[in-house]
Amino acid sequence: MTLELYNRSPWSVGLFSGRARDGTPRYTLVVKRTHRFVPSREDPEPLHPCAPLITADTYQDEPGDSPLLRATETVPFKQGADVLITGLDGLMDGLDARTLKLTLCREGRILLDKILHRQGVTSRRRGWPRPWAGPMSRRMGSGPVPGHAAPQTRRLLGLAPLPTRLMTLPFQESLPADAFNQSPPDQRLAEPLAGHEILSLQPMSGRPGAEPLRLRLPAEPITAWCRIRGQQMKPLTPVCDTLWLEGDTGLLHHIHRAGIPATADTRGQGWVIVEDRRQAMARIPVTEPLAT
Repeated sequence: MTLELYNRSPWSVGLFSGRARDGTPRYTLVVKRTHRFVPSREDPEPLHPCAPLITADTYQDEPGDSPLLRATETVPFKQGADVLITGLDGLMDGLDARTLKLTLCREGRILLDKILHRQGVTSRRRGWPRPWAGPMSRRMGSGPVPGHAAPQTRRLLGLAPLPTRLMTLPFQESLPADAFNQSPPDQRLAEPLAGHEILSLQPMSGRPGAEPLRLRLPAEPITAWCRIRGQQMKPLTPVCDTLWLEGDTGLLHHIHRAGIPATADTRGQGWVIVEDRRQAMARIPVTEPLAT
């Protein structure tokens, strides 16, 4: 089966072939929304153009011997949702804060409550960065950055190495549901993000009277459809399984994912269409009429 992607949205969108948890072939639709925030405003503004999808791991130096700066966003699935926070030194510049309180709430219900401790700039090994860390795991590489910020981090947290190659190669056993999760266990949510959650970073020490960073997570309706030649158009439901706040750049990223089975009896050509529901005014021209 061959699928063509039509993006009629302001977001970054990609379609990637790979495998589901049980090893069956599937396509994964990935939608990335990016907003810019400032500490003085609660509602982030959409970034135009949207930040591109990260399709390959980027390391500070040699892979396996230096920290992972940017992780691929094209993994086939995640469990619940990851909350990733990087660049807090840039965000808290001038506050001289040693401790931050991170909270994430939805309609008054606390989803995440964690104390982050500031650590030194470098680790003991070849100048690897040491991130802000929580009390559960204060060793190198743990904390609010992606859980595989250093190759040994996932081992320290009891996680398997990020199996990037399994996105394309056949494998014999089902993968764990969290095989591609990136955040430490205490920064994972049991369910995807829905939008309108309140994220707060409160300095617990440092300059007296320091104001917290408080953000209302934007909710933007994503419309996605899949049509296989000879079949009716079917709706897709991308869910937000990754929230990434970059404190040093002032960017907030939401990553949404939806799976499309690619079974052996599904042959021929197909189309995947992504639109912003609020702006969808015209259908996409394709080589044949799309069924409704």
